[in-house]
Amino acid sequence: MKNKRILYSLILFFCLISTFIGYKRYQQVNARPQLRGIKEERFFKRHELVYAPNVNFVVNSTKLVKSKTEVKVKIQLLLQQTGPAYYGIYYGKWTKDTDFSCNMFLNVPYVNNNAPSQILDSSNHSIILKIVRNPHFINTNRKYIVYFTVPRSLYKKREQKLRFSFLVPDKSYYLKYSLLLE
Repeated sequence: MKNKRILYSLILFFCLISTFIGYKRYQQVNARPQLRGIKEERFFKRHELVYAPNVNFVVNSTKLVKSKTEVKVKIQLLLQQTGPAYYGIYYGKWTKDTDFSCNMFLNVPYVNNNAPSQILDSSNHSIILKIVRNPHFINTNRKYIVYFTVPRSLYKKREQKLRFSFLVPDKSYYLKYSLLLE
């Protein structure tokens, strides 16, 4: 009889301990807000100044050149960081990555998203991440030329108009700013 009581009390003790550990783990996992991805997509027009969280930008001109093998897109934009904007997400945490080029895409809807093939500054030099990460970068207007290339075969498969998208972080999600190119 005494052995059964000890056995039942040990089982009850282990159940209570595992419940306590499970509860603590549940709180630990759910303590941080989850990243929700893209909250909404906002369309803008060429020459329209976009006021986004911690960054203002305007697309001055766009050029689409179609050849037999590829489609090249050239976008000239003016970008002004108005505060610290951290564009990177690394394993579910916002990182202090101020490299905005990682969040620019050429969308071929329902087919493909292309990252920039090249980004030049106003003096036609490739941008260097040290310049972008410089604290003096905030509150200065910077002109950039962004180039994208898409294979012609993917371009033909599109179901909607080609668009340039810029993902801007805001709290725990992104706002997607899109410009229709066609």
